[in-house]
Amino acid sequence: MNNSADVYLAAGTSFGLNFSGADVIDSLFLNRAAEPVGTYGAIGSGADFEMENFSGPGLLEVTRVGLLGDYNDDGAVNAADYTVWRNRLHNVAALANDGTRGVDFDDYTRWKSNYGHTAGSGSSVTLNAVVPEPAAIVLLLIGWLTIANSYQRQTLKAVSERRRDTVTDVRQGGPAAHLKNYSVEDTNGNG
Repeated sequence: MNNSADVYLAAGTSFGLNFSGADVIDSLFLNRAAEPVGTYGAIGSGADFEMENFSGPGLLEVTRVGLLGDYNDDGAVNAADYTVWRNRLHNVAALANDGTRGVDFDDYTRWKSNYGHTAGSGSSVTLNAVVPEPAAIVLLLIGWLTIANSYQRQTLKAVSERRRDTVTDVRQGGPAAHLKNYSVEDTNGNG
């Protein structure tokens, strides 16, 4: 096989490694999930990962994993991959392009550190992409509601104080006292 090959095996298939030594490949995908770096072979072969999917004395040496964090395998690490991770959290089956078995918080860290990468961008590319935090919109909403509630309370308090001051002013004969002698009829000329 070509050293830059990717090998894809569907569930239940077997791959005959009928040669001696190891064949180097880039990535190994079993049932659409990227397998970790290491050697793969039949049970009893001495490989890092011995599986029933392989037969024969040979080994496959996986040198890299697909685009880490691209859990929906669309060629980009983005918010859609976060959704896949969240929906499969604590599942024992590996995520696509994960490199580890099972789904845990280390997979979130892997997604976050690769957020914004696309197929071909390489792991050495550093992007200044903003990673969306799941609760950010909730925090923003709570802050906005708190400010709006505080503003509303201050407004109601100010209106209440003005009304109280006007009533007190009228009772004490202050500048608004002249208002107590007028009625609706007076303003319509029915006085």
